[in-house]
Amino acid sequence: MTSDDVQAALGDTVDALLVLDEPLLSPRYHGILARRATAGMQQDLARLRGLVLQANRVARAGARKWARASAHVVVHDFLDWGERTLLDSFLSLAETEMRVLASAARAAPTREIRADFDQTVLLHREAARTLRDALAPLDPGRALAPPPRMPVRPVQEEAVPGDLRGQIEAAMRGSLAAGRPIRQVALSPTALRHLRDQGCFQDGETTLLQVPVVVDFGWDVSAFALQTRDCVPLEEIVQERRERAG
Repeated sequence: MTSDDVQAALGDTVDALLVLDEPLLSPRYHGILARRATAGMQQDLARLRGLVLQANRVARAGARKWARASAHVVVHDFLDWGERTLLDSFLSLAETEMRVLASAARAAPTREIRADFDQTVLLHREAARTLRDALAPLDPGRALAPPPRMPVRPVQEEAVPGDLRGQIEAAMRGSLAAGRPIRQVALSPTALRHLRDQGCFQDGETTLLQVPVVVDFGWDVSAFALQTRDCVPLEEIVQERRERAG
């Protein structure tokens, strides 16, 4: 990868990050926040736009410095992971929008208005499906020709003390072997602590087998859950059933 290629790729990645910032810079979004916020939060919300703009400037400066640096050998791995993660975030935004639109359809005062929102949900469902299909081949460890789907245990408690890492990695590899790429891994706080003791998440690493990790602080046991690419909003299933029913 040449210096020009690196600069272009890093620039594209940073620009894509700025797309995620757009809601935080939108007056419409701030209007919703202002209506929902308590009186004590108004001052913090007023600082939000400035914080985001400052972060954008610093990120762009960092990308320019990186592109001019001589050590480009690690860039490819970062760009591969970063681009996949950004694309997945756009899928999450599309799914969230679909949920709100489906709720608007249910709350619509007339059949005509509901039909408009139902049609919008249908279009967003197709967009989300297109994004999922585009993302699936990019998942790390995905087999080019996966075998017929096999049973997968995506939710498990720690089975053998001291081997949670092996248990999770085995579950992840089993999911991939069954043709079910993983979108993210959810951990309990106890599982996070045990994985750290077993050598995970060193030097700022935040993934498992290159898959993003979230921690649910509401769990009180050592457990994990795999969210696969087969995970879709209930609104999609409801809409599809309605279409089949005519």
